[in-house]
Amino acid sequence: MRRRKHWFITLCVAVCSQWFMSCGLIDLDVSEDAQEAYQLFLEHDSVYVMEGDMFTLSPRFSPDSVSNREVFWRSSADSVVTIVDNTLIAQSEGETYVSAVSVQDRHTDSCYVYVMPRWEVNVHDYPYEMVVYAKVSVHGQPIDPTHMLIGAFAEGTCRGIGVLKESNGISYMEFRILGNMQYRGELGEEEVTFFAYDRKNLMRYEFPAYLIYDGETHGSLSNLFTLNIP
Repeated sequence: MRRRKHWFITLCVAVCSQWFMSCGLIDLDVSEDAQEAYQLFLEHDSVYVMEGDMFTLSPRFSPDSVSNREVFWRSSADSVVTIVDNTLIAQSEGETYVSAVSVQDRHTDSCYVYVMPRWEVNVHDYPYEMVVYAKVSVHGQPIDPTHMLIGAFAEGTCRGIGVLKESNGISYMEFRILGNMQYRGELGEEEVTFFAYDRKNLMRYEFPAYLIYDGETHGSLSNLFTLNIP
C-alpha cells in the first residue's frame, strides 16, 4: 500500500504542478521571506465514508509555524469523491485517492477514501424479523448516535439499523433484523455480523460478535447481548 501510495503521490505532484501552473493557480515567484512548508501531511492515510456524506481532511504542516497553509485538492475519481470549497463529498460507492497540494511549495500528501453504499434496509425483500437487545460500545465508550451508526449485515446486505433506547434507567440498542429463514437448511445458515460507522473519525469497525439468523429474540434488558470494539 505504501509503495502504491508513493507512486501515486509522485504522479500527482507532476500532474497537479503542470495543471496549477497552466491555470495560473500557483505563483512560483515565492518571496524569499515566505517560510517554506517543510512537510505537509493529512490526518488520515485512509478513511471510510458513506455515500452522500460530506467530510473534511485536515492538512497539517511541519513546522507548525508555517504561515501559508492554503492547499488545493484533487480526487483521482470525481465520480466517487468531489471537492467543493475544501469540502469533500462522497458521491458514489467506490475507492479513490484524494490529494492535497500546498500552494506555497507544492508539497503533497494523499488519503485513500473508501465510499460505502448507504446503509438502508428494503423491508419488502425479507419476510422474517429477528430482534436483538444489545449493549454497544466502541473503545470503551457508549454509542453517540449523532455521529455513530450501527448496522446488522447478512450476505453482504444491510438487514437492520440499531436504535438507541432507554428503559428503567437502562440504555440499550434495539435491532430489528430482517432475513430469510429458508437459509437454514441445504442453503446453509445466514450469519449476522455487526458494523459501526463513525462519521466523526471517518472509520468503520467490525464487531467480533455475531449471530446465526433464527427469527428469535436475542438479549433482554436484564441480560443484554454484548457488542464491543476493544
